[in-house]
Amino acid sequence: MTDYEAIYNEASRVSAVGHDFDAGIAAVVAAARADLMEELGAVEAAPATRPNTPDVKTEFGKRITVKRCCNGCNRELGDATDAELDAAITGARLPDTRDECGCAE
Repeated sequence: MTDYEAIYNEASRVSAVGHDFDAGIAAVVAAARADLMEELGAVEAAPATRPNTPDVKTEFGKRITVKRCCNGCNRELGDATDAELDAAITGARLPDTRDECGCAE
């Protein structure tokens, strides 16, 4: 059994007891991507220059900041901008972030 099959089987097992199967699949994809990047000798794209505000626990719960991911590779870029939030609220297309991420090269 390959490592990927083991991770997939674990994701299936966890899903069967009511947990999130997508999280297990995300682990499979992340492991496959890391292995491929290592095999190819590829270097991860440079991190974006956006702020990345961490979640903050408060006495009333948790305060989060909406994050933006690259529309090319789904890598988290950091905090969403006001223009991106406005576009999302109004149903407009979000701007292309592949150049910002570096995956478009």
